[in-house]
Amino acid sequence: MRKWYKKQLLSYFPLFLLTISIMVLLGLFVVSDISRKETKKANSISAAYVSDTMSRSLAEVQNALLKELATNDHIKEFVEHEKQKPRDEGLLLFYISESLNDLVLNNHLIQSIYMYRADDGLILKENQKDSLDTFPDREFVKSMWTNPQTDRWSDVRILHDSSTAGDIPVISLVKKLPIPFGSQGIVVINVDLRVLQENLDTLSDHKVTFLRVVNEQGNVVMSSEPLNDRNNESNQGEVISKIPISKTGWSVHSGIKAGQLFAWVSLLSYVWVASGIATIAASLGYLIYISKRNYRPIQLMLNKLESIQLRFLPVGREIDDLSFIGQAMEGLIEKAQHYEQQNHTNLLIRRRQLFSELINGVSTITEKDWEEGVPAFQEKVPFQEMGVIVAEMEGYDAFMKQHVPEDQTVLKLALQNIVQQFFNAHLSVWSEWISSNRLGIVYAEPQNSKPGTSHLVDLIETSQQWIEEHFGITFVYAGGTTVQDWQELHGSYRAALQALGHKLTRDRKALIMIEQLSGRPATETYSYWPKAADVAKSFRLTQDGWRQQLAELFADFKLYVLRDEDITMILETMIKLLEREIGNGIGASDNMRLAWEQSDLQRIVRDSATLQELEARMIGSLNELYRTYVSVCEANSYQAVIIEMRNYIEEHFEDPDLSLKHLSDRFGISGKNVSHMFKEAFGMKFVDFLMDLRTEKAKLLLTETELAQQDIAQQVGYSNSITFGRMFKRIVGVTPGDYRKKHSLYR
Repeated sequence: MRKWYKKQLLSYFPLFLLTISIMVLLGLFVVSDISRKETKKANSISAAYVSDTMSRSLAEVQNALLKELATNDHIKEFVEHEKQKPRDEGLLLFYISESLNDLVLNNHLIQSIYMYRADDGLILKENQKDSLDTFPDREFVKSMWTNPQTDRWSDVRILHDSSTAGDIPVISLVKKLPIPFGSQGIVVINVDLRVLQENLDTLSDHKVTFLRVVNEQGNVVMSSEPLNDRNNESNQGEVISKIPISKTGWSVHSGIKAGQLFAWVSLLSYVWVASGIATIAASLGYLIYISKRNYRPIQLMLNKLESIQLRFLPVGREIDDLSFIGQAMEGLIEKAQHYEQQNHTNLLIRRRQLFSELINGVSTITEKDWEEGVPAFQEKVPFQEMGVIVAEMEGYDAFMKQHVPEDQTVLKLALQNIVQQFFNAHLSVWSEWISSNRLGIVYAEPQNSKPGTSHLVDLIETSQQWIEEHFGITFVYAGGTTVQDWQELHGSYRAALQALGHKLTRDRKALIMIEQLSGRPATETYSYWPKAADVAKSFRLTQDGWRQQLAELFADFKLYVLRDEDITMILETMIKLLEREIGNGIGASDNMRLAWEQSDLQRIVRDSATLQELEARMIGSLNELYRTYVSVCEANSYQAVIIEMRNYIEEHFEDPDLSLKHLSDRFGISGKNVSHMFKEAFGMKFVDFLMDLRTEKAKLLLTETELAQQDIAQQVGYSNSITFGRMFKRIVGVTPGDYRKKHSLYR
């Protein structure tokens, strides 16, 4: 009996091992095949995301440049410089350089911007000017002048940076001046290829996959792989997807690197299938052979195996050869759990991708998405209306400094879940982080709910208060318009972003609704420049009226609900004018320089959260600066005479007898000393200052009245219209009549 037992055991033992091996190998093949397909799908999504990100980034750079070219009058004057006076050239170049520098500072992709004027070969950069003959990038300028690329970015080229004495890889966009098809110059904007490379490095695991940006010639422009692996043929791998990048001639190639475990497992899968088939055939033949020899014992053994499969093994039973089956099953279960977790991760990625496409108007929710569980809503029900809310975290720089990246991720997920729970009490809500400091919220109201925004406002304010109390983090919510269909959500999203641009003028601490901005009187930003200049002028003349003028300026901000960027630009311009107004003469003293540094007006404009806070802090700082300015002026008799002299000129510039001799008699100072004192204090000649005052007053009378030119000439200090017309054309570039035709309110 024992001999028979050993014989049966030895007979079936090989067959048992072969069967288990086949199950394991086929299971591995199925799992690896599914994983390979999902990896290819995820790889294609990553390539599309990289292409879209680069396209949008380059489009933002181009749009910023076009906006600046279209709205900046100084650039137009620079191109048409033959109409400008030589004395205006320096100030004009300064303003243009400031504008170019702002573009570079506001977009980290931009390496540099310069403009070329064809008729005199002048090159103007952010902080300097040069001639074409000595400009380091002159060959590119010459080639682009004859054949500019106005609709797409150039190939990668090397730009020598004199500030760092190094060579920088860039791509360039060229536009003719004046836009769109001018022939007087070009503007070149250079994007730093290293910044694009840094963004690409964060999107791929170079040990397993690769992302490459390839130009039209097939050369690799950027790659997520290390430099020493890019030219290694053994690591090239298979290209799975190719996504073009608009207006560059580039495309994103993505795939899995050669030589990885994934690759050779995929290759061996087919070997496993062949081996499995051969093993099955051998096992079948062996089974027939054993069955013929030991039919009855085999039958009893099969019955025993079937009974074992139908019940659990008893506790305490000694482990036998069947434990191998249990171990194999545990392995398969572990792999199945891993696959389920991977599917969950892919679902989250798909949700974020669909959310972004939904609010940007690229896609909509389909029946398949509902079946796969992509939308984050609990169930699919008819919705009455939908909308988008954008929640922006205030003080994000401090948040990043206080928490390490791992903690930032955990806190963001917690905040997202908290907002979701607050809103889910009354609405169907789907929230995702759409940027580093902005949380997008799509809400939908069921058909049986009462429409309106009152309960939505309550939910937002309650959640904002709870988060601020427990986390010390403040959110500002901006709500867009309500829509009736998924395909219209992008309009609500754009409205929410528009509302978010009015954080300073918001009525509530936590909420800005787009409906609150409608119906307000419209106004143009340029109408505030004279008011800002009047504040600086009154301050310089030590007139207390500057406080009232500043209060009226802030009142207009509140009344007309200006955008934050417009308010910031107006106030920063006022600060620049104020710095220029008091920066000469007495303003150059040590006490004034120290007082100006301590006022820190630009930081106040940048860091204030609301318009009330901004106004209070700015008035407080200006009061301190004003007290110092007045005390210094009173202690300096020379400066007091200069200020009184300038005030007298501004009040009597219409007097045709106003001259250096007149000032000499009025103030008891020789005419030569008057001229010297005036130029030293204010940086310009008395005659030029007087002509500027008369010209500005003449412009106002020409555009806002219908007075004859002879009457206007007499009101601004000229004895006849001929002298007035000659001086006006010399300064402005056109005759008074032509200026009136172009700018008059009565034309």
